Amino acid sequence: MKNFVKKLNKNLRLRYYYDSVFGMLLLGFVLGACSSTDAGSNYNYPTGQQQRVLELCALVFTDPYYQYISPSRRVKLK
Repeated sequence: MKNFVKKLNKNLRLRYYYDSVFGMLLLGFVLGACSSTDAGSNYNYPTGQQQRVLELCALVFTDPYYQYISPSRRVKLK
């Protein structure tokens, strides 16, 4: 009977330790998810005017006469 009580006591302490570690990890994840810092502020979509400028620059500064199939092969467009 004493062995059973010792094993049970050891198992309960081990279970309490694992539950405590899991609880701390879960608390860390919840607090990290609820933080007020805006990490994604640099990932904004371009405005309409910025998009038009990007498209115009792509038309001006790219070679419109060639179609790139692979790095070693280009086909001239007619």
